[in-house]
Amino acid sequence: MVELVGRYVPRRPRWRRPVSLVLTGVGYVLLVGAVVAIALAALVLRHSRRRSARDAVRALEADGRRPALHLRAFVDDHTSPPWTTCPRG
Repeated sequence: MVELVGRYVPRRPRWRRPVSLVLTGVGYVLLVGAVVAIALAALVLRHSRRRSARDAVRALEADGRRPALHLRAFVDDHTSPPWTTCPRG
């Protein structure tokens, strides 16, 4: 069987197998490195987003508008506005 296949399939050079094995190994290392880099980038983004948000004091300091005071009557506490009630289903 080997002789039959050997007649029709040309022989490969001996250097091709080690080179392809090395290149395959390099490809796998790069793939694993990319997966690790993406996971680390996701962790860094998740933690840095929380810390980059402005706190309430700085947000109020940056807002140039004057504060507004909204007054309401406490007599109406027993009733709720119609937009706050929702049908339960």
